[in-house]
Amino acid sequence: MKASALSVLSDDEIVDLFIQYSIEQENMSLEMRSRSVARLYHKIDALVTELRFREGDRRHVLLPLLKHANPQVRLKAAQSLLAVARDEALAALKELSDPQLYMQALDAGMTLINLDRGILIPE
Repeated sequence: MKASALSVLSDDEIVDLFIQYSIEQENMSLEMRSRSVARLYHKIDALVTELRFREGDRRHVLLPLLKHANPQVRLKAAQSLLAVARDEALAALKELSDPQLYMQALDAGMTLINLDRGILIPE
């Protein structure tokens, strides 16, 4: 979806797409379809960018997703919220980084490591 098409969507519609794309991304990852995973990464990023540049930075509408039933939705929300709700996002990433609980543990753990090392700087 092009940025111009995203601009006409409501915050709720963007959140719904964020959930949909995150779940699709998890499914594609399980099927080892890396191109689809990458395509969905860019779609999710476009949604977050749209929220970021809305008046007042609307990324906070993703906060409820930190409690979503799907761990991939929680992971993508936490990564997207680091700049606007750091404590909540870090808590979610720490929970997700437990390798006995989620397949997202590696991604969550690497996000935490990259934050600690200053490699990842949330905007």
